[in-house]
Amino acid sequence: MDAPAGTTQTHSLNRDIGATMAEILQSVRQVNEIVAEITAASEEQSIGIEQVGQTIVQMDEATQLCRMNSQFTSFNLAVSRVAPSGDREVSARFSLRSNCSRAASISVM
Repeated sequence: MDAPAGTTQTHSLNRDIGATMAEILQSVRQVNEIVAEITAASEEQSIGIEQVGQTIVQMDEATQLCRMNSQFTSFNLAVSRVAPSGDREVSARFSLRSNCSRAASISVM
């Protein structure tokens, strides 16, 4: 016995609707994957920006330390030119090398 024409059209329509729904679900999954990738990339970018900020702060600290060392060295040089020899020994104890090694130890990420 053959199915009536209306029933055949209904089955065909249901099959088409099912295929369309499967395509929509697949597209939604792909969009979800893309959104997850964008989220992960944004988090990585935020971490990178934070690291750059920390590095800039460390570079600024090293620059300030070197500036202070330079000023201190200039001061010691001026003192050594005008001070008696005993005072030169006191000022010579402060070494630019020890202060610069501290500045150099600041790690850059």
